[in-house]
Amino acid sequence: MSGSSILTFIQKSFRQTVETTVFNRLADKVNIVSAGQGDLTAEIKVEENHVNHFKMMHGGIVTTLADILSSAAFLTLHIKENDVFAGPKNVSVKLDMTFLKPIPLGSVLIINCSTVNQGKTLALAQVDFKDKVTGKILAKCNHLMFVKQ
Repeated sequence: MSGSSILTFIQKSFRQTVETTVFNRLADKVNIVSAGQGDLTAEIKVEENHVNHFKMMHGGIVTTLADILSSAAFLTLHIKENDVFAGPKNVSVKLDMTFLKPIPLGSVLIINCSTVNQGKTLALAQVDFKDKVTGKILAKCNHLMFVKQ
C-alpha cells in the first residue's frame, strides 16, 4: 500500500474503533496526521472531558491515548489487503508512562508514535506527547506489546 492509502486506511479503522466502543471514545477528538512503516503522528486539543479537577489533562487519558495510538502505529507494519486485523494481534504487556510537565486545558498536542523493535513475540513502541506551540515534550511512554502471529 502507498503511504497515503495507509494513512487513509488507518484513519478509517481508528474512527471505527473509536465509534464502536465506549472506552475508546476518549480518543474521539484525535486527528491522525500521518501513519505508515510503524510510525504514526496524531494531534489533539485538550478539552473539558480530558481534564481533571485541576484543569490539567488526566494521566489516564494520556496513557489510554499512548496505548491506542502506539498500537495503531504497530499495525501499520502489518496491513494486509485493506484489513488491519489480518496481521498479527497485539496486547499490552507494559505501559511505562513518564509525565514531565502538566498538560493544561486548551493545549494542542502532537503525539508521535514509533515502533522501535519487533521480535517474534514482543514489540516495543515509543510515544512522545509534545506541545504544538512550544515543541516541548510533556509526556513519554514506552509500550511493550505481546504479538501473536
